[in-house]
Amino acid sequence: MAANSQAVMSSSRAASGWRLKSALPLRMLGTALLLLGVIALLGWCVSLLNDPATLPISKVRVQGNFVHLDEAMLQRAVAEMAHQGFFSVDIEAVKQRVEQLPWVAQASVRRIWPDTLGIDVQEQKAVARWANGGLVNEAGRSFTPLASSYPSRLPLFSGSENMLPEIGEAYRRDSALLVNVGLRISEVNMNSRRALSLKLNQPENESFELVLGREQTGARLQRFIRVYKKLLAAHITEIERVDLRYSNGMSVAWKAGSHQHIHQGGE
Repeated sequence: MAANSQAVMSSSRAASGWRLKSALPLRMLGTALLLLGVIALLGWCVSLLNDPATLPISKVRVQGNFVHLDEAMLQRAVAEMAHQGFFSVDIEAVKQRVEQLPWVAQASVRRIWPDTLGIDVQEQKAVARWANGGLVNEAGRSFTPLASSYPSRLPLFSGSENMLPEIGEAYRRDSALLVNVGLRISEVNMNSRRALSLKLNQPENESFELVLGREQTGARLQRFIRVYKKLLAAHITEIERVDLRYSNGMSVAWKAGSHQHIHQGGE
C-alpha cells in the first residue's frame, strides 16, 4: 500500500514538472509576441509622425527687427524645408539655412504646436565697409551682402581680417572723443605692424590724415584734441596730415606743401 502511494506521488510530481516545463516556453513565446507587437506599433507611430502629411506645417512665423531683411525673404528661404511636417522638420537645418542669408547674424528655430514653425532672427549691424570687400559687423567679423544693400556713410576699415575686432574697438573709442570737436572718422587703417592711422572729416567734408602709430594712441589722440581746439581748428582746410608719433608734440603737413613742426621730438 505504501509502495503504491509513493508511486502515485512520484507520478503526480512528474506530471506537474512536465506541465511547468511546458508552460515556460509558452510564456516566453507570449512575451516575445507582445514585444514584437509593441515594437511594430512604435515603428508605425514613428512612420506616421515622420509622414509630412501628418500635422503639416501651415505657418512660418518670423520675428525680429529688420532693416535689410523682411519676413517674405525669410519665409522663401525655408519654404521647401517647412513642408516636411511638424515632427519631421529638421530644426537645425532650417536654422543653418536662415543663417546663410548675408544679413542674418543669428537665428533660433522652434516648433509651435500644432502647425507653426517659429523663427527668431537677429539682423547684422554693419559698422563699417572693409577694404578687402564686404562689411564689418559689431563683433568685428566680415560679411558680404549685395553691394546695393550697403548703408551709406559707413567708415572704411583697412587691415587684415584678424585685426578687424581691434580696428573696430579703435574706431568706437576714438569716434566718441572726436565727435566732441566736430570731427568724424571716415577711414581707419591698421598696417601689419599694428600702427594706426585715421582719416578725419569735418561736416564740410574737408579731410586730413591723423597718424597715431602703435603706442599710447589714446594719450596721443587726447594731445591732438587739445591742440586742435586751440590752434588747428581755424586752419582745418589747410591741413593734409598730422603725425603724432612724437613724445611731446606733433608734425603737421600743410596742403600748400610746406611742412612744419609744432614740437620736435621722436619715439
